[in-house]
Amino acid sequence: MKEKMTTGEIAKQAGVSPKALRIYDEKGLLKPVDISEGNYKLYDKSKSDRSHVVL
Repeated sequence: MKEKMTTGEIAKQAGVSPKALRIYDEKGLLKPVDISEGNYKLYDKSKSDRSHVVL
């Protein structure tokens, strides 16, 4: 099972702000893979790699 990361965790890893990731989501560039019970957007490792491509 792949480890899932929150928006803040993946933003920190990618070196961007969480707001930037929300904008990427709105524009359809980087969609979360799941939503947690607490309504957090979750991303996996493949999305982390894709965030570097978007940048």
